[in-house]
Amino acid sequence: GLNAISGGQGVVLFDQLVDSANRLGIPLKQVSQSFLEVQAATTGTNFEGQKTKELFDALANALTVTGADAVQFNRGFRAMGQILSKDQLYAEELRQQLSEALPGAVQVFARALDVSPKQLLRFIEAGAIEGDNLRRTLALVTKELEKTYKVANEQDFTFTQKAALAQNALNLLFVELGNTGIWRAFGNSLLLARDTFV
Repeated sequence: GLNAISGGQGVVLFDQLVDSANRLGIPLKQVSQSFLEVQAATTGTNFEGQKTKELFDALANALTVTGADAVQFNRGFRAMGQILSKDQLYAEELRQQLSEALPGAVQVFARALDVSPKQLLRFIEAGAIEGDNLRRTLALVTKELEKTYKVANEQDFTFTQKAALAQNALNLLFVELGNTGIWRAFGNSLLLARDTFV
């Protein structure tokens, strides 16, 4: 998983995802799945790595601040993953998928390019936002998302977000316990009991 897509830097990437999940009040599993979807689409491009992480953080924050639920969060990242995978911005992903998850997404993209929404849609219809132009556009969109949506504040978290923080802490506890070898020992004792009594 994380080691494969990060050139052996899985532990560092995991720590960054934990930080993002806790900063935004989102379950770690959801953050990881969404990040992997976007990261896989940028592997081997000039958008891989830090630029992908910045786009991910900016979009995740925008979705959180606008109150996106789990379905909207996943829809937003599925749309971004499709945009990146297709290596071209299409109206369907922007207007129908991303905008459903993040109201105002068309306006964010238009402001990032310093054009009107109508001009943006003309560019999209002409196929002008593809390849390197797409990646440059997404770098600008990242900055516009950061500018438009204030950073999520833990004091303003909903009950669901606070529950996600507790869930993340419990998941990390299990990871740490697993690192001690206790789960392996427990599993081995279950196998021994099975073999002894069966």
